Amino acid sequence: FFFDMNATALNKILTASRSTGTINLSNKSLQEFPPQLLELDALDYDNKRWWEESELTKLDLSHNYMRHLPNEISRLSCLQAVFLCDN
Repeated sequence: FFFDMNATALNKILTASRSTGTINLSNKSLQEFPPQLLELDALDYDNKRWWEESELTKLDLSHNYMRHLPNEISRLSCLQAVFLCDN
């Protein structure tokens, strides 16, 4: 379901989100909600420094091709904003 993203690119975005609290996946031609977003705590990051990590608060999924979000998105308890325009 990632047309112009490979696993390495996604991993870089998810790794950066641990310090910013923001994931920007806009304009990635996504047709489905990336299941990796529900398992952020389980992902293994190099040089993990837990004291510098931020919870996910902003998620930008705009300008993709998604038709629905999974109910499990409610597990992202610190999420404050989800951008979904143009899907």
